[in-house]
Amino acid sequence: MLAASIQKRGSRNIFSRQLKAVIAVSTFFVGYVTISPSLFYTDEYVSEDASFYARELRNKHKKHHKHNLKKRHKKRIKHKEQSTHKEHKKNFGGVSVDDNLLAKAEFESNNAIALISFGESAAESTLLERCVLSIRRRGQFDGHVVVITDAPEERYDGVFDENVIVLKANEDDILYDYFQAPSMKYKRFKTLLIKYINSVPELDAIDWLYYMDIDMMLGAPFMDMILELRTKYDIDSAHDADSALYFFKDLHAEEFALNGGFMIINRH
Repeated sequence: MLAASIQKRGSRNIFSRQLKAVIAVSTFFVGYVTISPSLFYTDEYVSEDASFYARELRNKHKKHHKHNLKKRHKKRIKHKEQSTHKEHKKNFGGVSVDDNLLAKAEFESNNAIALISFGESAAESTLLERCVLSIRRRGQFDGHVVVITDAPEERYDGVFDENVIVLKANEDDILYDYFQAPSMKYKRFKTLLIKYINSVPELDAIDWLYYMDIDMMLGAPFMDMILELRTKYDIDSAHDADSALYFFKDLHAEEFALNGGFMIINRH
């Protein structure tokens, strides 16, 4: 058909204009175009009409595309809102978001996290910052975080938010040399947590204290995990002493061994 049209018209210029019109129209119907043979035999005005029609189709296509984009965007937002609502109901037993915020505020008023950071290598690294960042972001815990450290005061000055309390370790506690292993003089501060917590009046309302090694990071809401642990092991009513300390078994130990990387301390 194409060869025949060239022979009949005998004009390359007219064929060029008509071919452009055919290409413009076919752009919108790739793979499904049925072109009438008469299109190759029309004069220049019909060719221009075809170009105009192609432009109209293009503009219509653009408007339709924009409309579809807006519909998809609204659909995504609606789906996200529904997913968030379902996630809240799943995580918080079907209670409303407002109820969860109240529960979170109550939890953070009497629960705190304790960290210790000792030695030059710890001060030169960003382990502590990374740990606190995970507590705030993935852990969604905005309550008090207490840090006991031997680092110079300027090391963490202005690094954390107002609910992170950095306490300087007493020199006498650092020089305590009962243990032969050098690292034990730092690990010993795990046993001094309540002593340091008691020195801060702002923390008088704290009943529950959770110790974490600074090389640990939270990957899920902290409150949910703690409430689940306290319920599973009946921690809230499992003791009648003035204070209590809870360890967890090391999963990688062949025999029963306590892991001191995470501890729950009940402080009355």
